[in-house]
Amino acid sequence: METEKRKHARSGLQMDNQESQFYVSKDQETINITKIRDVSFSGVGLEMPRPFPVGDKLALTYEENDGFQVQVNGTVIWCDSDAGRHTLGVEFERHNGQDASLLFMALRKYIDEFDGAYYDA
Repeated sequence: METEKRKHARSGLQMDNQESQFYVSKDQETINITKIRDVSFSGVGLEMPRPFPVGDKLALTYEENDGFQVQVNGTVIWCDSDAGRHTLGVEFERHNGQDASLLFMALRKYIDEFDGAYYDA
């Protein structure tokens, strides 16, 4: 039986009709995130249009229309692909603690009690 390895509780997100963007950048590529599985102070679970190899370094950015922006660097710690759907877990870099907290707080207005469901971003 696999034991839970998360350091922080995760929360699901509801991001309908938001006036913000949440996206991933790697090298010169930027991909808008449309499905967020969960978020915590230490990481995020995402559904992406393509897979990312475990160990890939990503920049996650949250940007609001009023100009507020926060960026957190992270590492892909798992990636599963099934029927064209790619889900991945990203662990935030430890030295990004303040930015990770800002990202979590910025997304707080979208947080619902986590029930394992997918939410459209």
